[in-house]
Order: sequence, then C-alpha cells, then structure tokens
Amino acid sequence: SVLRAREQELQAIFDASPVGIAVLDPQADYAFVKANQAVGQLLAYPVRHLLGKTGRDLGLWEDADARARLYMALERDGLAEAEAWLRRGDGRAFLAALSTRTLPIAGQLRTVWVISDITELRRIEGELRELNAGLSSTVQRLQLTLDELVRAEKLASLGSMVAGIAHELNTPLGNGVMAVSSLRGAIATFRNQSEQGLRRSMLNQLLEAMTTGTDIAARNLARAAELVTSFKQVAADQASSQRRSFALHEVTNEIVLTLRPLIRRSEVSIEVQVPEDLWFDSYPGPLGQVLTNLLSNAVTHAFEGRSERRIRIEAEALASGRVGIRVADNGCGIAEDLLLRIFDPFVTTRMGRGGTGLGLHIAHNLVVQVLGGSISVASQPGEGCCFTIELPRKAPVAALPA
Repeated sequence: SVLRAREQELQAIFDASPVGIAVLDPQADYAFVKANQAVGQLLAYPVRHLLGKTGRDLGLWEDADARARLYMALERDGLAEAEAWLRRGDGRAFLAALSTRTLPIAGQLRTVWVISDITELRRIEGELRELNAGLSSTVQRLQLTLDELVRAEKLASLGSMVAGIAHELNTPLGNGVMAVSSLRGAIATFRNQSEQGLRRSMLNQLLEAMTTGTDIAARNLARAAELVTSFKQVAADQASSQRRSFALHEVTNEIVLTLRPLIRRSEVSIEVQVPEDLWFDSYPGPLGQVLTNLLSNAVTHAFEGRSERRIRIEAEALASGRVGIRVADNGCGIAEDLLLRIFDPFVTTRMGRGGTGLGLHIAHNLVVQVLGGSISVASQPGEGCCFTIELPRKAPVAALPA
C-alpha cells in the first residue's frame, strides 16, 4: 500500500541519516525505544544494546544535573535544547548538542532526540577566541615597541607591522567566524525542518553545509595561526634585538609579509630569491629593521609617475665567507647630488610629505654597528636603484644592539 511504502521510505531515511536521531519513552525514565545507526556510532554502542535502557543505565551523562535540567524543561515546555558532556560506551567523553521534543507517535507519547557531536566545533570557536586574544596581546606589545621606536627614531617599520597584522589577520579570522556561524545556522535549520519530517534533500544539504563549513574554518584557522606565528617572531625580534641562530629566508619572508598591505596598496610587485641554506648567528631584529627600511624607502620614493613597479630581493654566499644581500628596484633612481649623502640623517626628497630622512641612516647604522657588515648603493637617474649589503654569518661579539 501507499502508506506502507511511505513508512518504509521514512524508516530508510531515519536509518541513513548522518545526524543522530533517537526515540525515547518519557514514561519509562526516557528509555531508548528506537535509534538510528548514527546514534549508535556516536555513543559507541550497537543500536540493539541501547534499546530499553536509559541514560542512567548506560552511564551516559557526565553531569546528572544537566540531565535533570534538560528533562525538566522538556516536561514543562514539551521541547528543550541543551549542550551537555556525554560519555560513550568506550569511555570517551564528547560535547553533545541535544534537541528534544515530546509528541504523540502512534497513540503514545514519545520523546525525539536529535543529537550531534559539537566537540570539534566548540574547539574551533575556542581557538578563534584564543587567536583574537593573542592578536590583542600582540598588538599591545607592538604598540609598546612602537613607542620605543619613536623615541629611537625607528617609527616606520613598526607602523607597517601593525598595519600588516590588522589587515592580514582580519580576513582569515573573519572567514573562520562566518564558517562557524554558517555551520550553526545549518544545524538550526535542519532541526527546525526535521520537526516536520525528514527528507533526503534536507540531509544532503546539511552534509554539504557541514563539509564546506568545516573545510573553510580549518583552512582559515591554519592561515591565521601561520600569520600570528610570523608576526610574533618579527615583533619579538624587533622588540628585544636578541642574538640567535636564524635562516635568512625566514626573516626575509616574515618582513615581506608584514609589509604586504603597503606593497599591495602601492601596486608594487616583489620578488624574493633567498636560498634556504643561508644561516646566521646574528641579530634578526636589526636585520629585519634594515630590510623594512629599504623596502619602505623604495615603495615611498622610487616609483612616482611609474606604472611598472618591481622590487627584487636576492641573496648569495660570497667567496669571502660573508653573505651578500641585494634590494633592487626599477624606479626613477637617485639624483647624483643625493647619492653621496644618502645615508646621512634627514636626507629625503619628501620632507614635509611624510618622509623623515631617517630610514636609510638607521639602516646604515644597524648594518655597520650591530651586524658588523657594510652597505652601499648604486643608482642612475631613471634606471632604478640597488642597495648591496655584505654581512658576516656570525655577527661580531662586541656588536651589541643599542
């Protein structure tokens, strides 16, 4: 008959649902009357083992008060939702989202459970909160460091770093929050719709939403974590100027990352060719400051009136045992009368228009006095500019940062 076929179809949907659904008897202390395979997998019990047993019999509830509150609300209102820690048959605990409703089925009162494991979802939300807290803490530390750099006439690099953090972390964190919110919305929609009866299309929609949402959240959390790690390392290096062993390509990539908003806004393309095997026992903070000043200087001064804007950073091991680093651009070059004074303080073509003339002076002092190296510049008007730095792999012991 049509009715029988309909019952078989609903039973097939009930059994195949990826969301846990169970029917309980409220007059028998909420013993399980029926459960699908998803419930069995979630609770780590064969479905036949659940039937006729209560949550108390199974030791299902971690918190007896949570059970009491849920069923009290259910008996009062006929429906209730809660989050509670449950224990599986194998002893593992998980955080469950429970949506319950008592209604007459075939002439008898029955309570329908819709249950899902939200442990991972809440973990992701917790990581997002931790990332936000870590971001706030990092920005606070950067602001303190920024104040110190103002007094030491090193304002530009930290300003770019703070801008980089605010801009770069906003996108993955925002995407992660939206993905988690979409997941919660999809689950809520499914719960509401399932009260009117289950359809295969509803289950497919829920599966698709959950797959897409978790994938987006995971990818963006990984991206945010990578950015936070880079920003924290740059901030720690520039704040403390402590000596340590480091790879040149890591420091270079971290600096380029922090300056990405400035570079992108100025429509400059940047190419980095630094071998991964160039290691230093030196001061990554001052070296990062030098690279920051050179890149910021190029973006600010080199490309006025130019449509094609390129900067190239490259490095190589030299025969002398030192390392050569070149930062070159295809900009307008440096006038001859400025070239001989380029590392002097307050030499700038933009005085009064955002230029202090201190960036290259600071870079020169750090290279020579702290890193134990040398820096030079070659340029022709209209043909770009190239700064060449030569550094020992091991900084002089006496070269202590100020």
